[in-house]
Amino acid sequence: MKKRKNDDEKNDNGDCVQKCNRFFVETPEPLNIDVIKQSLDAFFSKHHQQLQNGNKKVAFVTSGGTSAPLEKPPMAVRFLDNFSSGARGAALCEYLSKEGYCVVSLRRTGSKMPFIRKCENLFANTKKKRNVHQHVDFLSMFTKNEEEEEEENEEENDTRTKLKCIQADRQRAYAEYGFLEIEFTTVYEYLHLLRLVSEKVNVYAEDVIIIHAAAVSDFYIPWPELASHKIQSNALETSGSLFANFSSTPKMLKMCRDMWAPNAFCVSFKLETDASIIEQKTLSAMEKYNMHCIVANELDKRYNEVTIFQKKERKEAGEKTAVVDSLRLLRDPNEEDIEKQLVDDLKRRHEEHAKRIEN
Repeated sequence: MKKRKNDDEKNDNGDCVQKCNRFFVETPEPLNIDVIKQSLDAFFSKHHQQLQNGNKKVAFVTSGGTSAPLEKPPMAVRFLDNFSSGARGAALCEYLSKEGYCVVSLRRTGSKMPFIRKCENLFANTKKKRNVHQHVDFLSMFTKNEEEEEEENEEENDTRTKLKCIQADRQRAYAEYGFLEIEFTTVYEYLHLLRLVSEKVNVYAEDVIIIHAAAVSDFYIPWPELASHKIQSNALETSGSLFANFSSTPKMLKMCRDMWAPNAFCVSFKLETDASIIEQKTLSAMEKYNMHCIVANELDKRYNEVTIFQKKERKEAGEKTAVVDSLRLLRDPNEEDIEKQLVDDLKRRHEEHAKRIEN
């Protein structure tokens, strides 16, 4: 006798919940968890009234890659790392803040910082001296001769004006709208903090948008199986094998969507190098994790082109039918980042979501 699809889904969901719960039981919380909890309490206490009155909305954005240690932190020296500069998440935070959102940024330590990354881009486009790797040599600005000073004076004035604008935006974000940054390094820290913040913002229900832009490790070693000390350099020679204990990282997107913040508008990203499989992979992820919206992009085009997929319900002949709409966005040549257009579109979708929940 064949199982029904709904029965299979229930079993899959049950397995997912068990794996996630086991992860949190086995894995210690970040060492600075109490400080982070205090920061969250103070942050939302400050903005609670306006959030309750509907005068503000919350944006929770994750960014950067997670690392999967091969030894138990804080003794770990070797890692399996997911590379991500965090630039997209940082840019999304900036534009969401400009739209009046109260922003919580959960980002990888050392990844691109909101607002600071705009300063880096600004300096990267100047005519300053560069080293062999084409990085701007900032110290060269203090060793200019008279001829260089005269040539660069106009450019420096323009740069200074733009820097003041960036600082004004940053000050407004922190002082008026609300902006809180939380950092992680390992996949263990990230998943604990993802749950903590998701449950914290859940009180604001449909007024919350959660954007999962972090690149989360697909593989990790469960905490109890981590080596307690540094793996010796001759381990491969003496034992014949080295990496035998990797497991699939528990998929927390569905937990966030269905349990931790069920009324929030949830957005995730799908990055691929093969354009022919992007749509198939995106639709599969949408079905698996129950995301409201998935932003798909191709690696070499990600800064200039994205496609937004969203599952919607349509009424046909009195019956509701689930369909997936897609919208392709191309970067406006007049805009510095495609994230500006992306935020405009996601904000509209979030507002439509909030109205549906309210009604």
